[in-house]
Amino acid sequence: MNFIILYHGYNVLRAFKSTGFLCHCCSVIILYSVFSCENIFGTESMLQNSIMHAQQNKVITYVVYIIHMQDHPDTPLLREALAFVQKIAQDCNESVKRGENELKLYSITRRFPNDEVNVIVSRGATTIKERVRPSVAGGIGRSFRRPRRNSTSNRSVDSTLTFRTFFEREHKRLFVKEGPLMKTAAKFTDPSERYLFLCSDVLLIAQSTSRGHKRFKLKERVLLRHAWVTDTLSLTGDGSIPDRGLIFGTPCKVYHFLASSSEEKTEWFGLLHSHIFTQKRLFQKLLSHLSIPDERYFCVRAKAKTHHIGILKDELSFRGGEEVWVMGFKEDGGEGGEKWKPGLYATQQPFNPSPEWYFGSQKNGSFGWFPAQCSFGADSKRLEPSMEELKPATMSVVLGLKQRMRELTGRQVAPLTESERAVKVCMGEGNFKMLRIPSQGRVEDVVRKYFRPRPERSRQWTLVAQSLDESFQRLLGDDEDPGEVVDFWGKSKDQMRFVLKQTMATNHTSSHLLTLVS
Repeated sequence: MNFIILYHGYNVLRAFKSTGFLCHCCSVIILYSVFSCENIFGTESMLQNSIMHAQQNKVITYVVYIIHMQDHPDTPLLREALAFVQKIAQDCNESVKRGENELKLYSITRRFPNDEVNVIVSRGATTIKERVRPSVAGGIGRSFRRPRRNSTSNRSVDSTLTFRTFFEREHKRLFVKEGPLMKTAAKFTDPSERYLFLCSDVLLIAQSTSRGHKRFKLKERVLLRHAWVTDTLSLTGDGSIPDRGLIFGTPCKVYHFLASSSEEKTEWFGLLHSHIFTQKRLFQKLLSHLSIPDERYFCVRAKAKTHHIGILKDELSFRGGEEVWVMGFKEDGGEGGEKWKPGLYATQQPFNPSPEWYFGSQKNGSFGWFPAQCSFGADSKRLEPSMEELKPATMSVVLGLKQRMRELTGRQVAPLTESERAVKVCMGEGNFKMLRIPSQGRVEDVVRKYFRPRPERSRQWTLVAQSLDESFQRLLGDDEDPGEVVDFWGKSKDQMRFVLKQTMATNHTSSHLLTLVS
């Protein structure tokens, strides 16, 4: 019936000879979309094939004619029509692919009768189950909606989105691969089968409950932005991973998998690594929408429940059992007094990754983001330390974080007021002055101000930025603006100071001179 209506419309439109090619191509494309959608449900027939092949051959012939036309007066119009038809064909192909993908996700959901796998992405109030009903009798035309004209790529990011809802609403989940792998112990022994469903942003690890892999029980649902995968780094210390083996890490558990062949393992590893990297890059892109953090930070010590191997520069890597200092800040808890909250921002920030992600550091000075669940496990409560358990964050980590966010976002810190630029300038132990650092000045201006009323002594000295915990030291350049340095310290300026350092050899070289570190 659909074919008769479309073919009749084509014959009517073809009466206009000037647009005959365009109408014919549009009819063929519409037929292709309708029949391709119906083929999803297994209703393909020989009649449909013969009709489609006949019309497709005509379109191919028309395209060849148009490409080789040179001097015909209708050439520009026909080529414009060809480009228009090619765009329609592309849109139809994408619509068919979306339909096939949504039906595949729907079929995966039905294979987990007792679990909520949440692989179907709902758009608005209407769910995929309501929009896709595989009923040929009801007509395929009502099974799919017309794609929206305003795609996400053509509009600005909604500032009201949160970090989590951005991934849910903006990423187009695609089915990638499914198949069995053998889950083993840490040394790739004692195998037992697991069945994996890989989508572009999520992985389902399941166990078959029926013959032929028709029904499954969900073991773990993993967001790929929280995961990592390796086939070279052994976690047991002996450095041996079989050719058919790979290690897949989640915030709750580390899986050792064996494939049926090295080729199968290579395919699984390549797909997992590619989609994990894509999700991590999207995570890094969202960080660029944040402002430069500026709070008084306090850390709580936590013991990692599992391994985490970071792929990007902004991730923190650690092994299970290692100590991680989780950064946060104090906020007013009402009648209960102050309480500690993990994260970097006390004010509301779009795309703030907390509390899904924590920012932490280790004793070796490394710092970065990691999935929060790595610190409290699958069943444990989130971190709720007492005030006595808190420790001020080291200034090397705080300033390193602010510098990295400045590089990532391209933003500058908000300048302090003149009264807020009062900092301690030291010369030896116990000798210091509180000076207001002017904006748009130079190092010699601060030194001259310190030695007033004897400015001639200022030629022998320069400034070093130093933290009170002595975790950070940096020599300022002669042309550097100390006011900008103080602005960069922000709310942490009470934990910083300037120290005078001699630049010329004298007979009374002070013993307090610093050994500079990067």
